Amino acid sequence: MQVDKNIFPGAFWCRRIDFATLCLFLTSLLYAQEEQVKHYPKNTIYVEALGSSLFYSVNYEARLINKNNFGLSARIGLTVFPNVTLVPVGISILKGKRINFFEAGAAIVPDSDQYINYSAAIGWRRNGPKGLFTRCGFSVFYSINMGGVLYWPALGIGFGF
Repeated sequence: MQVDKNIFPGAFWCRRIDFATLCLFLTSLLYAQEEQVKHYPKNTIYVEALGSSLFYSVNYEARLINKNNFGLSARIGLTVFPNVTLVPVGISILKGKRINFFEAGAAIVPDSDQYINYSAAIGWRRNGPKGLFTRCGFSVFYSINMGGVLYWPALGIGFGF
């Protein structure tokens, strides 16, 4: 069913809220029991769909600060397409308890055409007790080359060690 944007201008945001609710629900199904974590993984390798590098990226992330309920991490990634290569380099602030964290981050994304793109994201991440890493959020990508701003979800899965 098509919704006329003039009649219901909030339809765009309702879809975003529905997506965020779905992500939280699906991820909570993966972890029926929460275990006490004695340490947080300092390194993570993960694949991200959409997010800060257009369609996909393979990333390495290192936790720089890990104190109480606050964390700071830096990451570098790689996306390869036939015509262009992207290398997102970013930093994220993490706030949360034990294995669940709110995340806010920003990245610069240089490409092989010598353009600098920018990305920002907010979302939720879970560093599972057995190393499983999942993240779900909302990303904004600004491309000078394409001359515009893209808004879309960001989904990631990987392993922390």
